[in-house]
Amino acid sequence: VMRTYQFVYNTPTKVFFGDGAIGHLDEALSQYGKKVLMVFDKNTAKFTGLYDVVTGVFKDKGYQWWELSSVD
Repeated sequence: VMRTYQFVYNTPTKVFFGDGAIGHLDEALSQYGKKVLMVFDKNTAKFTGLYDVVTGVFKDKGYQWWELSSVD
């Protein structure tokens, strides 16, 4: 017996580009609460310094976060 399900799958994406884009991070995340799963490639994020910038925003704005850093 084949069953069919009706559902809506919605994956909106908002991307901020350019100088100062990191300044929108709190604005973009705060509407979802203060818990974040951060998914990234550890080597690239740390080498470029982006990891420190993002986690700095998390600390300053009171976010709690978990890391999945084995993404290649």
